[in-house]
Amino acid sequence: MAPGPGRVQAVAQVTRAPLFAVTFMFVLLGVASSSGDVSTSDLALVLVASIGFHVAVYVVNDIVDLPIDRTEPRRATSPLVRGTVTPEAMAVVAAAAAVVGVGTASVVAWRAGVAMAGATALLVVYDVWGKRCAVPPVTDLVQGLGWAALLASGSLAGGGTTSTTAWLGAYVVVAILLVNGVHGAVRDLANDQRYGARTTARFLGASVDGGGTFRLPARLWVYGIVLHVADVVLLAVPLATDDVSRPVELAIVVTGGVIGLASLCWGLHRAGDRGAALGAGFVYIIVMLALPAALVADRVNGAVL
Repeated sequence: MAPGPGRVQAVAQVTRAPLFAVTFMFVLLGVASSSGDVSTSDLALVLVASIGFHVAVYVVNDIVDLPIDRTEPRRATSPLVRGTVTPEAMAVVAAAAAVVGVGTASVVAWRAGVAMAGATALLVVYDVWGKRCAVPPVTDLVQGLGWAALLASGSLAGGGTTSTTAWLGAYVVVAILLVNGVHGAVRDLANDQRYGARTTARFLGASVDGGGTFRLPARLWVYGIVLHVADVVLLAVPLATDDVSRPVELAIVVTGGVIGLASLCWGLHRAGDRGAALGAGFVYIIVMLALPAALVADRVNGAVL
């Protein structure tokens, strides 16, 4: 058995603390796209609510995926995998975190609380059925809608949704379809295949042969590239049609889109080389998380900045 993590590291693992930045990014995009302004105190509450959401959905995911995680070397040091915490105890943590998330968002604005409840419910649905659904893109879509609901919660906390919120929400849905259905599913393909998990990559025909060679059919490539192009368009269209000319932001989106496409294709091409594939996936996710900020660059100030 792998050496156990220290207490701080264990807490970071069970709460998926390294991914807090992603959750904050989505909710802050929502706040920045809102129709009003948010005070520093309300913004702090929004971030506390997003922490509750984050802990709840990731803990539920780890509880549900525990049988798969026990066969995945990357998860060997997880306290749940090691048995140093029980699924029952973590279920209590998840429930408490969900209450904190929804309750705190509701303090800022009741509609933000409703959106946070919807986001939590959608992610839990994905956690439970994500690798069990006969048509995995459907549960990928459920997850995408959950993250878009989180973004909407941030916007409602800031005063209300706008057309920019809608564009960003659509972007988030498509991004999750791609990141979860292609990047994540190809990364975990060998272990998912051994376990019989149903993922979008496997649904589209991806497999690993006995020699460890990844076989990714053309339809998986097409699926990933079409989603990527759609995501770039979802940012480029509102920038190109805005009443105020925004050539710099548009150029950033197009350039980032090209970089993202190159990293997507490189990651798929080198799928059998774990280091290269993970590196390409990392570049892709960082670029595509940064690009939507171009849509709200003119509103990122004060406490949001």
